[in-house]
Amino acid sequence: EYFLSIGGKYDGEGVYKGVKWQVKLGDEIACCLGVITIPSTKIFFTIDEECKENIIDGLRMKFLSAGG
Repeated sequence: EYFLSIGGKYDGEGVYKGVKWQVKLGDEIACCLGVITIPSTKIFFTIDEECKENIIDGLRMKFLSAGG
C-alpha cells in the first residue's frame, strides 16, 4: 500500500514503479525468533538519488507504525 500511496503503479509481477524509482518485492519467508514466527520480505530499490531519502524515510515510518 505504501508504494501505491506515493504514486507508484503495480505491474502485477511484484514490481512497483513511480517517477524516478522502482521497487521489487521478494518472496515472503518466515523468520523464527524463538517461538515467534515473523514474516519477512526483501525489498529491492532502484531509485534516483534525489528522492531516496524521502521514499525510504516514509517507508520506515510506515513500517514502524505497523502500517497505521
